[in-house]
Amino acid sequence: RRTTWRMGSVAEEIGIGTNTTVPGIDFSQKDEKVAREIDKALRTWGAFVCTGHGVDADLSGEVFEVGKKFFETVPEKTKERMHIRHNGARWRGYMPVGGERSHGGKTRDLKAGLYLGEDHAADHPYVKQGLPLWGANVLPDKELPTMRALLTAYIKKVKQLGDRTMELVCMALGLPKSAIQDSITEHDAIAIVRMWYYPPQGSVPGRRREAKVE
Repeated sequence: RRTTWRMGSVAEEIGIGTNTTVPGIDFSQKDEKVAREIDKALRTWGAFVCTGHGVDADLSGEVFEVGKKFFETVPEKTKERMHIRHNGARWRGYMPVGGERSHGGKTRDLKAGLYLGEDHAADHPYVKQGLPLWGANVLPDKELPTMRALLTAYIKKVKQLGDRTMELVCMALGLPKSAIQDSITEHDAIAIVRMWYYPPQGSVPGRRREAKVE
């Protein structure tokens, strides 16, 4: 059965807005009201769930579906060519299951990942300097020809949301709206997007299936 994923479904499931859950803040409200709610949420909970953010639910769903197709249908040979180790400091590409470790390197992560960001042109000054996290995305354009355009549109919307969030945090702190961007991001924050895929553990390459004891 096909299930359509929608941005915001997690927020709905955890019941935002109740007295016992992380606060939910509707970003479709006026900036002044949102800033006050952010101030309260971060001083009490230290976090909040963003709703009314303007990131189109259909676009989010399409991105989720094309990501699913990438992990489930793109040949392993193609993924190997996309391996993040081939792509230097831009930190773009594919990370296979077990390619990362947790707990000081003791635990192999049972997930695969696709590391993404904005598609920076080769003649961008930062790309030419080889600065970390700047460069083009590494994608299977032949196998999934719509993926690049979808990701470009999605990352643009999410970055706009991030820019607005920085402005609202500044307002909550009583600073000029552009304080963070003027002093830190220089109005061009780095946008990092990761797609993660957790396969059933019994199917992880090289992992011995444990006997079931009853």
